[in-house]
Amino acid sequence: MNQIQFNNYFAIKNINGDFYLFDMSEYILKKDDNDLMSSFSQSMKDNGFCIIQGFVDKTVIKSKLSKIAQNFSRKNDVRRTGVTKLMRPNFQRLDIGDYAQINARFSRMITQFTWNKDSDFYDEIQDLIKFRNSFLKLEPQNFVYTINGKEYCDLPKFLQYPIGGGFMNRHIDDRGEEFKAPNFLLNLSKQGEDFDSNGVYYVDKNQKLLDLEPILDVGDLYAHDTETPHGVQSIDADKELDIETLCGRFSINLSLEPFIR
Repeated sequence: MNQIQFNNYFAIKNINGDFYLFDMSEYILKKDDNDLMSSFSQSMKDNGFCIIQGFVDKTVIKSKLSKIAQNFSRKNDVRRTGVTKLMRPNFQRLDIGDYAQINARFSRMITQFTWNKDSDFYDEIQDLIKFRNSFLKLEPQNFVYTINGKEYCDLPKFLQYPIGGGFMNRHIDDRGEEFKAPNFLLNLSKQGEDFDSNGVYYVDKNQKLLDLEPILDVGDLYAHDTETPHGVQSIDADKELDIETLCGRFSINLSLEPFIR
C-alpha cells in the first residue's frame, strides 16, 4: 500500500520508500471548488505545483484512448523532428536518450497541435489552454503569443511512457527564458489499472520526493512551475519492454514553445 488517507492528510510512501504525512489540502483542489482560480494561484505561488481533481470527465478520456490505441502503429514513429514550426502537421516521435534540455527520457510523443482540429484530444486541450491562459492572462492571435517581444505557440502533446522502462529523469523546466510559463498536464492513466509500478513525482520545497500516482486519477489536471524538480520513474521496469502497442503511462502536456514560421 502506497497511501493511507484520513481527514485532509495522506500518509504517503515516497519513492525512497519512507512514509510521511502529506497535507492534501495544500495542493489538491476540485474542479467545482468555489473560487478555483484563486486557490490554484495561491497553491502555485506557495508550493510550485497543484492538482485539480476531475478536470475532465474520465469516461470521455477512456473512450478516446481506446480509439487511439486501435489506430496506433509503431511504423509511424520518427526519431527527429527539429524545431517547432507553426502550422506543421501532427507527428509521432519515439524519444530515447538525452535531448536539448539534457532531459534523459524514454517516451513517445504524439503532437496535438491546436491548428489541427482533428487532433485526438482537441476539446480537452482547449479546456487546458483556456484555464492556463486565464491563469497567466494570455491571449493568442492566430495561434501566436507575443510575450516580451518574443513569439511562442502552444505545444500540446500526448505522452506515453511504455511498459518495460519508460521514464524521464529528474529535472526542472527553467530554460533561462524571461517569461517562465508553468507546464499544465492532464492525467490519462491510472496506476494499478494501466501500469503497476512507479510514475510521476515532484520534489516539494522541503526536498521530499512526492509520488503523485496514488493521488492522481484519469482526468485530473496537474501543473508545476519552472523551478519544481520532477520526473517519471521507470514504468513497470521489471516487465518486458513493449513499444509495439500503446501501453503504460499516458498524459497530455501543454507547454509554450518558441517556433519558426
